[in-house]
Amino acid sequence: MTKKKQTLADLIDALPSPDVASSDLKTLILQLILDTPSDDPANHFANRSKVKLEALKLLADINRNDSVGDYEADLLDLLTEKED
Repeated sequence: MTKKKQTLADLIDALPSPDVASSDLKTLILQLILDTPSDDPANHFANRSKVKLEALKLLADINRNDSVGDYEADLLDLLTEKED
């Protein structure tokens, strides 16, 4: 039986291709969040919650970068458009 991957880095390393698209990363991050169990409410350490929070921050950064990239591409198209 194979050991279940525990970290996002392990999941990325397990991908067959070295090229990882942002959509692939989003899927992996969401899967990591779903697979990470919730912390025990009786325990005052919230280690798993911190992992989920960092994963959500990473997901937000990817979304922000994706939207900036689209905006930059549109802006470059406008600037390089030939006048009629």
